Amino acid sequence: MNNLKIFYSRSGSNTIIHIPTSLKREKAELAIFDILGHQVAIVSVRKDNTAVIESDTVCNGTYFYRIFKMGKLLDCGKLAVE
Repeated sequence: MNNLKIFYSRSGSNTIIHIPTSLKREKAELAIFDILGHQVAIVSVRKDNTAVIESDTVCNGTYFYRIFKMGKLLDCGKLAVE
């Protein structure tokens, strides 16, 4: 696990997360949790292997993520949103 490559959009307003093609990401969802474990966002993984976290969805900070497909955990880890 922890295979994600995280990068930011050019505008700096959205966080774009690239999902490696080795994960079976079709119809997968990325759940974002705050440091207390509360789910703050859930986004669908797009066909281009990315998930976009809109700037108004989460504030800057450290979060945990989980990628699920049909209830099965595919990946999890920590990410920073700036």
